[in-house]
Amino acid sequence: MAGAEARLLDCWEVDMLRIAMALTRAETGWLRQSPHLADHLVPIPGLVSREEITAARREWNVACDVCHKHCAGRIKEVQRVAKVHRDPFEPTGKRVSRLNPSGEVDRY
Repeated sequence: MAGAEARLLDCWEVDMLRIAMALTRAETGWLRQSPHLADHLVPIPGLVSREEITAARREWNVACDVCHKHCAGRIKEVQRVAKVHRDPFEPTGKRVSRLNPSGEVDRY
C-alpha cells in the first residue's frame, strides 16, 4: 500500500470494507442479490469506466466476487497501518468520571 502511511487511516475504513464485503458476500449479500442496481451505475472519471460498468451489468456475480476479494485484501493492508486518531470518549470522559456526572447535564 504505497504511501498509505502518509494518509490517516483508522478503524472506520476497516469497518466500511467489512460492510462492502457483507453486501457482496455470495448468496447472502444484498448487493449480490440486487443486480438491477447495475442499471443505475454511471461512469466516474478516474474511478469507474463505462467498460467496467458494462462488464458488471453482464456478469453481476463476477463483479461482486471482484469487489469482495478486493475488500478482503484491503482490510489486511489498512489494519496494518491504521492508527487511532483520537479517543472518542475524551470529550465526555472528564464529566463522566466526576462523582455526580448527572449534575453536569443540569448545568446545560
